[in-house]
Amino acid sequence: MTKKKNKNKKEENALQLKVPPKELVGSEDISFMNVLFNDLLNNMWLPEGISEHSKTLKIDAALETLKQIAPKDGVEGMLAVQMASTHQAAMECLRRASIQNQTFEGRNMALKHGEKLLRLYMDQIKALGKHRGKGDQKMTIEHVNVEPGGQAIVGQVENKPTHKDKNDP
Repeated sequence: MTKKKNKNKKEENALQLKVPPKELVGSEDISFMNVLFNDLLNNMWLPEGISEHSKTLKIDAALETLKQIAPKDGVEGMLAVQMASTHQAAMECLRRASIQNQTFEGRNMALKHGEKLLRLYMDQIKALGKHRGKGDQKMTIEHVNVEPGGQAIVGQVENKPTHKDKNDP
């Protein structure tokens, strides 16, 4: 089977969706969905000789990844495709690192690339959380004016509940 026929077969499998496009890419726009699916499929490593069953499992797993990320809009849809692609690439690097009888340099390179991709994946998770409003929040106060007779506290303030023991007066 030629690469072009192989690619078309992958696309046909991917477009047999069991869930609405919005749940996978955060948009109802079919063109947008097709572009993102093509990006995802083209980023997948599907070696020659892989069985149709294995190919279908990999594609279904990639689509399930998008479904689990549950993008809420197009930006999240694009990020979800990047995350799925990054994860697949990282797993492939780790798989290659575990191949027996390879050189130390080959194993070391695969591990380093896998590590970089996993770090990138964590950054993508943080970016998704930040986009969804779950990022770290920090308030910085630069100038404080305390009027005569006023009081101010400088430093970190925590409100800890006080518990009175029944023996305390």
